[in-house]
Amino acid sequence: MPGFIERDELLDPTKKHLENGSLILKATIQMYIDRPKFWSPKNRLGNDMLQLLESGERSDMTFLVNGQKYHVHSPILAIRAPVLADLVENNTKAKEVEVDDVDKAVFQALLRYVYAEEMPPHKEMKIIAQDLLKAADRFGCTSLKLLIEAELVRSGIKASNAANILLDADARNCALLKEKGFFFFFFFVVFFFFFFFFLCFFFFFF
Repeated sequence: MPGFIERDELLDPTKKHLENGSLILKATIQMYIDRPKFWSPKNRLGNDMLQLLESGERSDMTFLVNGQKYHVHSPILAIRAPVLADLVENNTKAKEVEVDDVDKAVFQALLRYVYAEEMPPHKEMKIIAQDLLKAADRFGCTSLKLLIEAELVRSGIKASNAANILLDADARNCALLKEKGFFFFFFFVVFFFFFFFFLCFFFFFF
């Protein structure tokens, strides 16, 4: 039988299974312990922070963006977006601080990241990525700026926006994005040059 040995074969001295009349067996033993699953509460910090932002409870300043009001908390801004916090400190006498040159959707996405590190959905990110990058750089949200830069490097550079992204990257000191944009732009220029050269060669000789 497979995996077994008969007694006669085991005792046969010609088979040399025994050593000085002794049989040595090696075995591997595995033990399985059925441990009970312990319940642990879900981390709700992000949800709680978003609820705080949306409710405006105990806020100490209001931003006005294109007619939309956002009630914020300056201690959170001081840690997560220091330039926004400076706007609050510089307008202590005003109840509202008006923010120009930023879209409402972009500013809301910025605040949601500041409070809960929530990134926009992928489809929305593709639309507002460059504007959100500008806002993150403008208001001192460095971690968001780096995340958007990585996202643009991964999937956002195309022939239609390479030049704009390269200019934005240079203006906002985005080294990784600038390198990627320059490489893409350089490749496109070289490709266009050889394509134009091939057409000229074709029409000239044929």
